[in-house]
Amino acid sequence: MKKKNKGITLVALVVTIIVLLILAGISLSIITNSGVFEKANKAKKVNMLAVAREEVSLAIDTHITDSYINNKKITPKMISDEVNKSNNRETHAENEEQFPTYIIYPETDTKIGEEIQVKIGENLEILEVRLENGKQVDLKNKFNKYIYIDAVNGNDDEGNGSSESPYQTLDKIAESGIIENGYTYGIILKSGTYTLSTKIFELNCNKSINIFGNREKTILNVTSLYPNSSGGSTNYNINLYRLIWHGTKAETNGIFLKTSVYFYNIVFDMDFTEAATSYFLTYNSTYTFKNCTLPTNVASLLRSYRGYDKTPSGYIYLTNCYGGFQTSIWGINSNWNYQTNYITSTPQVDSTTYRITEDSSIWKDVGTGEDLDESPADLGVYGGEYSWEYETDLN
Repeated sequence: MKKKNKGITLVALVVTIIVLLILAGISLSIITNSGVFEKANKAKKVNMLAVAREEVSLAIDTHITDSYINNKKITPKMISDEVNKSNNRETHAENEEQFPTYIIYPETDTKIGEEIQVKIGENLEILEVRLENGKQVDLKNKFNKYIYIDAVNGNDDEGNGSSESPYQTLDKIAESGIIENGYTYGIILKSGTYTLSTKIFELNCNKSINIFGNREKTILNVTSLYPNSSGGSTNYNINLYRLIWHGTKAETNGIFLKTSVYFYNIVFDMDFTEAATSYFLTYNSTYTFKNCTLPTNVASLLRSYRGYDKTPSGYIYLTNCYGGFQTSIWGINSNWNYQTNYITSTPQVDSTTYRITEDSSIWKDVGTGEDLDESPADLGVYGGEYSWEYETDLN
């Protein structure tokens, strides 16, 4: 008696293929909706820009050495040709002889298919690296002077504020002679914990003070700033970028500044649920929040001060911020859902270090304007010009 052949029938094979296709479709849908493709594409672009910077930097170093040995004048075309020779790309300089100029070369080996442009200055420094149809923030040459502060390895007594010999505390820059009129300052906070006091709002400055952190690795502790009567200089603005603002409880808790302050990609993390009056209170000043994540547990977070005549004194603006809080007083409207800022009176569920919910449909591609890669703007610290996803060179 012959044994029956136990091979797969045509019907079974077709059914198996259909099931696999369905499963593949479900998996693809999950991946697509979770934003994995978009994040991978962003990461790829960031890597392309970093590689381009490194390639041009190496080409510059090569020609600097050669110019010393052979007494040659370096031109943009020489650097462009060096990049081409080492990477087998069709590169060219936008201007063959003059600085500053762009060295441009296409990334033909990627699906993105965009040209990368590296701008070179007359002192052979890299001024800018960007995609032809995109942007990247390069902060190295944005301000007149830079001061470096390192809470872990810095020294207020022996340091000089350079990258190699940083100060230790933020209050150090308030000492006489460190900050001068006529300059914009970039204050670079290394990873660590710092204290923001009223001294930073009473400097001898008539331009701007720009304080940069290292994302979640830089924590700025703030108790209160002029809570009982407003204070601070009106001669300059304070701009804060990419750090965690940790509000700590004080007997009288509030930020009541005459100085206008701009917050870019800041996470606000408070260890209290209600300020004495309001936390951010303006007085003939402006508070501007861009791509910030605001706390969900603090009542009366924002307030524009009003005198006896009920006229607002100062303004508070929010753009592409994410979060939610219980109440605000005298805002642009009762829920702070102004234009497309998406700040609502309903607290959102937070689940990550950056206070962004895992449900990307709530914050992704729903803001005003565009992100660095020209995709629709995201809310919170993942979006905006100073996105926590993008590297910037400040060393």
